[in-house]
Amino acid sequence: MNEAFEIVVEKENNRKGFFNFYLQIFLYKILLDYFYVEFIATVFGYEGFDVDFEWWNYSTSILLTLFLAYTLPKSVNTPSKLIIYLFFFIVLIPILSYQSLSKQPNWQLYSMLLQFLITIFFSTSFFSRKKSLFASISIRNGTSFIVKLSNIIVFGSLLYVYLKTGGGLNFDLTAVYEFREEATLSINSGLMAYIVTWSVKVFNTLLIVFYLKRKKYLFFSLHIVIQILFFALLAQKSILFAPIVLIFTFVLFEKIENKRRFLLFSFLSFLIVIGVFSLNSNNIMVGSMFLRRLLYLPAKLNFEYYEFFSKNEFVLLSNSYPLLIEYPYKETTAKTIGLYLGTESSANTGFLATSYMHLGFFGIIVFPILVGLLLKALDKICAQIPYWIGSGITLIPFVSLVQSSDLMPALFTHGLLVSLFLLTFFKDLEGKSK
Repeated sequence: MNEAFEIVVEKENNRKGFFNFYLQIFLYKILLDYFYVEFIATVFGYEGFDVDFEWWNYSTSILLTLFLAYTLPKSVNTPSKLIIYLFFFIVLIPILSYQSLSKQPNWQLYSMLLQFLITIFFSTSFFSRKKSLFASISIRNGTSFIVKLSNIIVFGSLLYVYLKTGGGLNFDLTAVYEFREEATLSINSGLMAYIVTWSVKVFNTLLIVFYLKRKKYLFFSLHIVIQILFFALLAQKSILFAPIVLIFTFVLFEKIENKRRFLLFSFLSFLIVIGVFSLNSNNIMVGSMFLRRLLYLPAKLNFEYYEFFSKNEFVLLSNSYPLLIEYPYKETTAKTIGLYLGTESSANTGFLATSYMHLGFFGIIVFPILVGLLLKALDKICAQIPYWIGSGITLIPFVSLVQSSDLMPALFTHGLLVSLFLLTFFKDLEGKSK
């Protein structure tokens, strides 16, 4: 009798969980649409964020959102699944929202949605039972060696940046664009340009994660301060938010039982707080930073890339391998799109658009397969260490890949390959993920 009652209760809880899951995603989409109309299109309409509403198009976008939600992993118990959920909430839903409210071409939308589905398939299903090559890699005292090396690189990079930029510190979020170009030009040459980027996005991140895991809070705090100093010297806002992301992944994997529910609640709560504040404040900086820059500008740029390269030459990877094929444009691809839009800025976007930029429709098949396999490799590597450590170290490079970087720059410049390589050394940390 008790067993039958427990089965009934479990089924009822599953039904409630199923309903709540789709309800929260539906609310996230509706609220995002509302904030687009009331804030983004109203304040930043001059940037091309217009409204061209059509009921059929809008209804289709809601159905597509719910369908894509159905394809999501049923749990968030590995680093790749966390990245897929981030991909869905900060990239896919804004794309659906922007397309449904500004009537962008359907073929461009479906090209991007197909890539998302391919990425999920290859990250969660392909070779799921194969023994990992990375599991057999074991280096004695690897963690100790990597921590020492990372400290040397981080402190060396900080000194290098301080000397090259003249030591000018800017802690004002509203003034980053005034300092960024000069700071970037001062360090953007040779091997040190890569090492500085890796220091910020990989090595210092690794040290923050390591000292948090070992409960060495003094060193943990020191490297948080170093991250803030890198922000003040380089004037890049993403640097400042990296520690917040790390702490979030720690809480998610180590402290939360129902990770998916917590993730949905976090995204929805964050959107409500930012949206309500943006609509009721005279200061547009917060809304511009999160609603416009984080969510809608990458969505808009994806469609702009498709529009431009559907009428102009494909790059065919020549920006990464110019010796094989002649690069067809005078400026970088990001600068070329900026000039096309009349902004003269570097309009960077993620692999959903750069895949088409390189290889057309062939690219929208090949690139997501590669991204899916990278996510699968991440899970295989992290099978030997706590999942939050693998997520914390690789999350920023992976977010760059899906939101603001071409595949090759994400692998090399943004440190994705470096972070995956370093994780293979992290085998003697005690304890696996829950």
